Amino acid sequence: MGRIDPIISWWSAGVTSAVATKLAIDKYGLDAVRPMYFQIDSAHPDNERFKKECEEWYGKEIEVYSSHNIKISSKLLSKTSMSMDQVVLDAPWF
Repeated sequence: MGRIDPIISWWSAGVTSAVATKLAIDKYGLDAVRPMYFQIDSAHPDNERFKKECEEWYGKEIEVYSSHNIKISSKLLSKTSMSMDQVVLDAPWF
């Protein structure tokens, strides 16, 4: 049997992505889903607490990726024509 690509769940520290990740794990299995969090320096301090609670709920750690070169906030994005997808794809981790 061939290799099966993992399902990447973009976890954003919000309730919608938290529930979507849980539904994906329930449907495809714990080993098939890789929750990923692209942390930014302007993230809310409570995100870490919520992340830990979700990891306990999932029974799996959330992979965290960050770059000290990128400091994006929603205020900056709303003042530019950039989307979050453009920010992540231009980031040094890709």
